[in-house]
Amino acid sequence: MKRAFFSLLIGLLDSTSAMADTPILTGTPRLEVVELALDQTIDREGCVGEGVVDLPDIQFEFGSSLLTPDAETYLDVIAQVITRNSFDHFVIEGHTDSTGTNSYNLDLSKRRAEAVGIGLRARDVPQDAFSLQWFGEDRLRYPDMPEHPYNRRVTLVRIGPNSAMYDSAAGTSDLSYKLMEAPGSDTAEAYSHDLAQPMSTGTWFFLCVAARQNGYLSIEHRSTGDAGFTSLGTWRLPAGALARAPEIGTLKLTGASGIEDLRLRHVADTAECRGSSLTVPESITMVDTRPQATAVAVSRQPDAVCQCGTPGVICTDLRIIHQ
Repeated sequence: MKRAFFSLLIGLLDSTSAMADTPILTGTPRLEVVELALDQTIDREGCVGEGVVDLPDIQFEFGSSLLTPDAETYLDVIAQVITRNSFDHFVIEGHTDSTGTNSYNLDLSKRRAEAVGIGLRARDVPQDAFSLQWFGEDRLRYPDMPEHPYNRRVTLVRIGPNSAMYDSAAGTSDLSYKLMEAPGSDTAEAYSHDLAQPMSTGTWFFLCVAARQNGYLSIEHRSTGDAGFTSLGTWRLPAGALARAPEIGTLKLTGASGIEDLRLRHVADTAECRGSSLTVPESITMVDTRPQATAVAVSRQPDAVCQCGTPGVICTDLRIIHQ
């Protein structure tokens, strides 16, 4: 029997933060300054995010991935930061300015990120303590000044185990989440809910979701007695973005006791099943606090052939015991 479940439909986070708001450190590197910058964790209305700092003075020889002597000093500091915070996962991002072609810059940022990774491993930083990403000119710090020297930078990201981003960033899950329980509609005091424990009628909660690949995220719901899942919405979810659902307000568990199932379905851009029919006609924007990444609401269901388990399609089921 169909029962009322959600007091609000699901949406994704909308933030107005610009990439230029990310802390930037220049000059002689100091361990305590880098750690202080990373301690300023970016949160999303109850979703624990990440600490991030731009380091434009990790310099390379022109047009190459060869680190300069001064950059080696910065790597000493980064290695200390990572080893001193062993419970966290770190991401090393490579960025370029817009000089040259996009494909050239993407390859160059990859080689530079890999050079930093090699330097960290040479300093005995464990391989699984950090991961590498590269974006070329896609995520300029100063989009209005595409050739600004600070667009050529290494970004250090710190993700704690309490963040929904942790598993996807660390590579242990392609789609990671946390279900957050809130004491009422105010999410300021929200905490992670253990799905092994039941929820009571009247409980307020929301989801925090992150993915490793660019794609589309559908959130579906099924109550006890329902024949199948009902889609609550499909959204564009950029890689590394932290989504909070719903964007405004909080979900509320209502109705009689039973079992509530939620399914997160992520269809990667590279999935062959997606085809060209998945359009984005609406303009509902989600901007990642760092870096700027846009998610757009999709007005239709995902392609019927994009079933769970097919290449490029990841499904994660959450079962909520409701009493």
